[in-house]
Amino acid sequence: MASYVYLLLEPETNRSFFAGTHTAFSVGRSGLQLSEDHFSELLNSPEANLTDLQQFTIERLAARNGVDQARADLYRVIARDLRSPAHAELVRDALITSWAEPGALGRAPANDPVRFRPYQHITGNHARIEGFDPEEAANGNVASDASSHPHGEYFVYALFDPADGKVFYVGKGRGNRIANHFNQARDLARTSGQARRKNKLERLKAILDRGHRPIDATMVLARVDDEDEAYLLETFYLKFLFGAWSLENSTGGRDSDLFRAHGDLQHRRGFEIPTRRTGADGRRIKEDLFKGAGFDNLLEQASQALNRRITAERHPQINFSTPGITGAGELSVNAPLATPSGQIKLMLHIRSAQTGFLNCSTHPHGPRGTDISRIIWQELCRIHQLGTPQAIGYRRDNHFNPRVWQRENLALDIETLVDRAFFLYRLLMTPLNQQDDLREEAKARLLP
Repeated sequence: MASYVYLLLEPETNRSFFAGTHTAFSVGRSGLQLSEDHFSELLNSPEANLTDLQQFTIERLAARNGVDQARADLYRVIARDLRSPAHAELVRDALITSWAEPGALGRAPANDPVRFRPYQHITGNHARIEGFDPEEAANGNVASDASSHPHGEYFVYALFDPADGKVFYVGKGRGNRIANHFNQARDLARTSGQARRKNKLERLKAILDRGHRPIDATMVLARVDDEDEAYLLETFYLKFLFGAWSLENSTGGRDSDLFRAHGDLQHRRGFEIPTRRTGADGRRIKEDLFKGAGFDNLLEQASQALNRRITAERHPQINFSTPGITGAGELSVNAPLATPSGQIKLMLHIRSAQTGFLNCSTHPHGPRGTDISRIIWQELCRIHQLGTPQAIGYRRDNHFNPRVWQRENLALDIETLVDRAFFLYRLLMTPLNQQDDLREEAKARLLP
């Protein structure tokens, strides 16, 4: 059993006018297909709580459709494969309250026992809501809820810049969770590199240095009593409402794979296109998750930027493939390089649709590809005194993924990725007997 949250759209304007939930009992498949019978069920269901306008619009859609299967352009799935109808209702209520203008999707939910920040207090107007937003502690930081807030032990929150109201981080927690961010921001020198991933703490420190109080940069988005619900709502706000990749978050949220990306209106496998969850179909679902977040465009931009660097050095541009799922499930583009030692493949890739971090590597290509790949990296390691190829990231499958660019050192932006890929390009395309100018750079870039 899997539950879904969807929006119905007016065909003439593509405007959302109703948010609903649906539970399907299909085994091994993900995706929701609405039928003509579904419209009749809505019209006859008191639980749908339709307004007169919604009633009229749904009657019109049902009358004009004339086929058993509803047209795919009449709806979009926002959340898929939720574990229970209660979770679907939770997300739908957040959608109605926080994402849409008042009344746009029908009557507002009762908001009890869960409370959501209303739309008008999210889009540009972050005025404090007494009794909902956190209070200020005696030390000037954000006060702890002490797990006793009447609307729920857990909260989903956003950090924003008071200067322009722009949200740059979304999280979930309880107690002192928000205050801890500001404590770390005040003492950046003692904060680990992993905790400082991206620029969240630097932005908070800049806000404090301008004289703002922590509560001036904090708002609560939702309050719930259950941690799983808090994770679910964190992902809803992070990925769908604000857009994960416009924020300083290091991931798209724990439940990222279950939600449509912000601004994505394409039909997606596993959402409106029912697809098996395993095998080749499962990989297609994963590919659509990458593409829904715009990562295919990101890789295409990176490959174009790399070619500009290459042609600026009077080399012919290289031909990249279109973005697709490869290997262990990463989204990648690749291009064959005719090096002086033989053919090898240069790849740009994104390992996870949840993080979006970028990397580049080399793979075997063409006849005798594995032998050529191994010989190239053995010779490069010997010439530049890098130790064994395996020590710097050469794998048993003859792929080379530099260790120094992995884990917390993955690229966060196109510029870093292109800089690294261009270095690999130069290293591979320079004849082995002309590598002297690259020796110091190779050591600096590839040795841990």
